[in-house]
Amino acid sequence: MLRLGAFPPAIVNMIRSLSLLGCCSSPGCSSDSIDLLYASLGDEGAERIWRQVVEGYRGALREAAGVLVARGFVPAHLDVGEVSDRLWFCFGIAAWRTLLKDCGWGYGRAESWLGTQAVAALGGLVGPGEPESG
Repeated sequence: MLRLGAFPPAIVNMIRSLSLLGCCSSPGCSSDSIDLLYASLGDEGAERIWRQVVEGYRGALREAAGVLVARGFVPAHLDVGEVSDRLWFCFGIAAWRTLLKDCGWGYGRAESWLGTQAVAALGGLVGPGEPESG
């Protein structure tokens, strides 16, 4: 069973607070920014911006994945690419849009739930010196 208290607060906060850079970085966030990104697809300039946002955000998630792998906080069979993909699945633009827009969730609820899902998707965080589960 995952015991978040066994981990440095910075690692716990990083997993729990990965948020869409700029679009959902505060409890007052709405899904308007995400809707604007989706609605603008089809416009050449907007698509370029979309790619930049996605590439930048995925890059940030990859950096977070690198930290988790380097510090041994994920099971050894997960490499940076796999951890990055799982973080994208949990914290990507579509995940935020689904919960905020489609489901009508508030930012805090979405952030908490997505953080919990990310920990589960990573197989639970492995504490220093702890054996890996499954």
